[in-house]
Amino acid sequence: MRLFVLIILGGLIAAGCSWTPERDNPKDPASSFYIEPPQANRAPRVEQVQATTHIQIANDDFYATEIAAILSDPDNNLQYDRVSAVIGEIALGYMSFDGERGLFVLEFSENDLPGVRWPEDLGLDTIRVTAVDDSGAVGSGWAVYYVPDSQPIPSVRYPPTNEVPVYTFQPWLSWHSWGTPTDGHTYSVRVNLYEQLMWDTTGLPATQDSVRVTRTLLSSAEDPSRHYSWYLTVIDARGDTRTSRPGLFSCFDDTSGTHLSFTDTPWDNLP
Repeated sequence: MRLFVLIILGGLIAAGCSWTPERDNPKDPASSFYIEPPQANRAPRVEQVQATTHIQIANDDFYATEIAAILSDPDNNLQYDRVSAVIGEIALGYMSFDGERGLFVLEFSENDLPGVRWPEDLGLDTIRVTAVDDSGAVGSGWAVYYVPDSQPIPSVRYPPTNEVPVYTFQPWLSWHSWGTPTDGHTYSVRVNLYEQLMWDTTGLPATQDSVRVTRTLLSSAEDPSRHYSWYLTVIDARGDTRTSRPGLFSCFDDTSGTHLSFTDTPWDNLP
């Protein structure tokens, strides 16, 4: 009798071990009803911070800077109006998103930082960009601000900084070479009339030292107030720029045929 009972119990135990109950527990990862717990919010990431400086050469050089930052947010809940920048201990304010470039940017100049000497007070300071998402999570990134030296100064050659007449409406513009041909810099040139852009060109190689204006400019004889100014800008390998003092000129038609034509290079005899 005892043996019979043991046999029955053994059969029941074996059957119980081979039975797999239905997994309907939503907290059981093996269950078809399993619900993953919500993922913890992740902070936004500031992946890159870069500052580029523009120097306008004058008796008192003028400095302006753009801070640009690349951000990402794995949870796509970044608050676009809460990305801010500081330099050293100076709060610069909130950055704005440039959709075309895919960057957050902030521009500031000497006018925005009264009493700050540039570059003495800012060189090698830390730029820190901070981003906040809608849960309050914070991410930040930083870069060291390297203020470029204004030297060597880019300078125009012809027309020079003292106004001269040119007897063509498509003049040649010439400048003194800057840096070395292999240091990675390029040139851009622009011509203004009444502070309005009339013509420009960019991406000129370091080996080039002159360019012809391809737009037909307006005659200064028709309006004596038409005084043109032109600027040479050097863009170095880091993206920092330096812009020269302006060259000045007025445009006239060479009706007498006694003046240099646009194919001549009047700067050849200049120092």
